[in-house]
Amino acid sequence: LFLRGTLDAPEDNDSRRGVSRLRAAGCKQVEAVNVSEPGAEVPEGLQGIAGSHHLSFPQLFLGGAMVEGWLELSVEKLREELEEAGVPLGELVPEEVQPCHGGAAFADGLDAWEVALVELVAQDGLGDWTGKAQKLAAKDAAPPTSG
Repeated sequence: LFLRGTLDAPEDNDSRRGVSRLRAAGCKQVEAVNVSEPGAEVPEGLQGIAGSHHLSFPQLFLGGAMVEGWLELSVEKLREELEEAGVPLGELVPEEVQPCHGGAAFADGLDAWEVALVELVAQDGLGDWTGKAQKLAAKDAAPPTSG
């Protein structure tokens, strides 16, 4: 895993999200490279990659190949990818949800259903809008309907 920061102290939201998703998938052992402070583990010629505007981090490599779009995979699908690559896994754990913009301040001016929708997208990623609508309805946080 190439990320900004360390597994214990990721430096940006994407790196935090990546570490959280790997942990949620049960990943217990990760070889991580902090691209912000590259040391001997970073190959020569890649020492300045953290500042590149052409690269995004974190980047996950399994079996020597980059896993495209891994942050958008469901935790279950990510776990399958990790298993196929032979990564030792433990139990699935709930993904850490980082509050947006300081929590309460974020919700100012939003209806309860809007806050619930943002929380669902933060937890589950984009897509499966029907599933998200069902979860909102189950939480009794569905948007108002006209009629």
